[in-house]
Amino acid sequence: MSATGKKRNFAMKIRFERKDMLPKLRLAKSVTNPKGYMPILENVKIVADTCNGAVLYATDTEQSVRIRVDCEVVHNGAALLPIKEMLNILTESKQDRLWLEVRKGKIVMWGETCGQWEFEAQCPDGFPDIESFTAESYHEIPKEELQQIIRHTVFAVDKTNPSFALAGVCFEARKASDSPHEDIITAAATDGRRLAVQTKYASRVGRPVIESEPDKNGQPHGLIVPGKNLIFVETVLKEKTCSPNIKMAFDKKRVMFHTGVVTIFSKLLEGRFPKWSAIIPSKTSMHKAVVNRQELFQALKTVNSALNQYERSVDLIIKSKKLTLEGFNDKTSKSKATIPIDCRVNGRIRFEPQFLIEVTKALDAESELCVYFPSHDSSDPAMIQATYGYDYVVMPMSVSHLGNKDDYCFPIISGV
Repeated sequence: MSATGKKRNFAMKIRFERKDMLPKLRLAKSVTNPKGYMPILENVKIVADTCNGAVLYATDTEQSVRIRVDCEVVHNGAALLPIKEMLNILTESKQDRLWLEVRKGKIVMWGETCGQWEFEAQCPDGFPDIESFTAESYHEIPKEELQQIIRHTVFAVDKTNPSFALAGVCFEARKASDSPHEDIITAAATDGRRLAVQTKYASRVGRPVIESEPDKNGQPHGLIVPGKNLIFVETVLKEKTCSPNIKMAFDKKRVMFHTGVVTIFSKLLEGRFPKWSAIIPSKTSMHKAVVNRQELFQALKTVNSALNQYERSVDLIIKSKKLTLEGFNDKTSKSKATIPIDCRVNGRIRFEPQFLIEVTKALDAESELCVYFPSHDSSDPAMIQATYGYDYVVMPMSVSHLGNKDDYCFPIISGV
C-alpha cells in the first residue's frame, strides 16, 4: 500500500445519523464471531469512500454481510469497530448526528452537541474481503414471497445437528411452463418427522441454476441453505430499507441475497437432501377437513399450555363437525378444547403438539387450512395445505408408544 493510502486509512472521518447507523450495526453484529479462532472477526469493519459512502462488513466465516450506510464521508479510510461498545453507546446516546474519526491510533466518536468516546484502533487489513453482488445470472423474487418461503419452511429443519443436510432448507428451481421468463422455486425442509414445502414463482435473469453436482447416478440435486442463516435473511427482509424485489443467486458452494442496502453471502450445507416429493401422500385416499387457522392455533396453544415439554401429545378427534383437541402428558395431565370443522367423516389421530403449533403460527396470513388425514391406517402421514402453494406433511404418533420418536419418522428419512 502506498504512503498516500496509509494516510487515508489513518485519517478516516465520517458524520452519520444515529437512526441509520444503529439498526445496521445491530444487523452486522448478528454475523460477527465473538468466540471464534479469529479475534478480528469479533469486530465490524467499516470502509468509507467519498464517492460511494460507507459500507459495514461482518462475517463468522459461514455467513458474511455487507451493509451500505448513508453518511457524509470527509476522509476516505477503513477501521475496525468494537461492535459491543459501539452498540452500547449508540443505544444510550440521545445525539441525532455523530462523528467518527480515526486519528493517532485511536477511533474517536463524538456527538455534535455533547459526548466523546475513544477506542484503540486495530489494523483492518487482516479482515476478510467481502465482495459486492456481481452475479450476472440470478432470480429476482418479491420480498414478501421470499419471506413466506423462509417463514413457512425454516421451523421444520433438524436443529440437533447444524452441519447435517437436514439442518437446512433445500432450494430447487424449474422452468415455469406457463411463464417463459419465470422459474418455479421450491423450498423444502424436514427433520424426519415432518416436511414443509413452499413453492413460489421468481423472475429469471440470465441463466440461473439451483442444483448440485451430479451424484453417482448422474442426477443433480437441490442446494441446501443452513436454517440459521435463513433466519438472519428473514430479519434483514423486515428492514424498512429493504428493496421490494430481492436478487438471489446460487453457485455450487454458496447463496447470495441482495436487498439493495444489504448483501448476504451464506455457505451451503454439504450432503444429499432426501427425495422430499416421495414423502407427500396422495390425497385420493385421504379424508379432507377444512378448519379456521386462527381457531386451530388458539386451541392448540390452549391444550398445550397444561402440558410439560416431555412425553406430550395431542389427539385430534373429529365427530359431528366438531374438532376436539385432547392433550396428554404421559397420562398425568390432560387438557381439552373444541372448535368447529367442516368434515363429513369421523376420525381420531395423535400428534406431537409442537409440530402443529409451529405450522399454524407460521401460516399467519391464511384464514382456512385444508387438513388431510389417512382414511384407514392412522400411522400414515397427515397433510396440511394452504392456498398459496404450501404443503406440510407430518407423521402421527403411535397411540401405544407415547413420545417414542422412532415410531413416527418418514421411512424415506429413517432409511438414509
